[in-house]
Amino acid sequence: MTLRVAVVGGGPAGSCAAETLVKAGIETYLFERKLDNAKPCGGAIPLCMVDEFQIPPEIIDRRVRRMKMISPSNVEVDIA
Repeated sequence: MTLRVAVVGGGPAGSCAAETLVKAGIETYLFERKLDNAKPCGGAIPLCMVDEFQIPPEIIDRRVRRMKMISPSNVEVDIA
C-alpha cells in the first residue's frame, strides 16, 4: 500500500509538516492557494526551532518575552 498525503497550506506549519513527511519517505503533495512571495509571518520562530533548523545563535536579533496578536476581527491575545 502506498501512503500519499496532501498538505493544504504552505505557511510555516504546512511547509514543516510537508518536509517532515517527505523525509519519512511518504509521498507528499503541498498545496498553496496564493503564491505571492508575501511574508507569511512576522519573522518570529519558537526557540525550539533554533536547534532543529541549526540556526547560528549569533544571527538571532532579539528574543521575544511578550507579544500581542490581533486578529482581523479585532480579537486580541496577549502572550507572555
